[in-house]
Amino acid sequence: MGYRLSGHLHFCISGGKVIFLDAAADRYFALPAKADTAFQRLFLKAGPMTPSERAALGLMEDLGYLKEDLEGTEALSPCLCEVDIAHGPVREKAQVSFQLVLLALFYQLLTSVLLKTRSFLAVTNMLRRVEVQHAARRGRCATEIISAVAGAFHKTRFLLRSSDRCLTRSIGFALCCCRLGVRPAVVLGVRTNPFAAHCWVQLEGQVAYDDVGQAERFTPIMVI
Repeated sequence: MGYRLSGHLHFCISGGKVIFLDAAADRYFALPAKADTAFQRLFLKAGPMTPSERAALGLMEDLGYLKEDLEGTEALSPCLCEVDIAHGPVREKAQVSFQLVLLALFYQLLTSVLLKTRSFLAVTNMLRRVEVQHAARRGRCATEIISAVAGAFHKTRFLLRSSDRCLTRSIGFALCCCRLGVRPAVVLGVRTNPFAAHCWVQLEGQVAYDDVGQAERFTPIMVI
């Protein structure tokens, strides 16, 4: 018998520990030591479990984190997302239009309102819908558009406080790019000791926008 994660759970291994993100509840959490060991043994398929480890998995079932996968079609797997550090972030375009700067401001303010009035899951679903609506708009190459949007976002920093706004700025960045026909990935990452979470934007593995330049220090846990 196999297992699959429930609903909107995502996980990664950071600092040797399993970290979960419940996208529906908008929260991160870790497991007690015994349950952590059992879960890692489960998805790594590292041999038989002890009775206490099986009991820990049973508790995870009771809590709704795990469900039986009777058909064995859904393998447990952490977030698979590489950060291409070697090529560095996409270079910001120095000269951008005033219209694009206004667009960057608009999408950051819109995202800020959405994250305060809607659930995180609803906002991510909206981002996916916007991607479909504007899929055919691209007129320039993706890298050129990303570079221009990055330059526009840089010019908004003096108007909008940047600290603790990585999620707002990253989703706003992706929405702005979607409007122009490019859909970058929004990546959420975590680290431990001490725990911290961060968010940035990637295009085909290369960092496209990271407002504090910290992406390489975090382990990806979810890609939107």
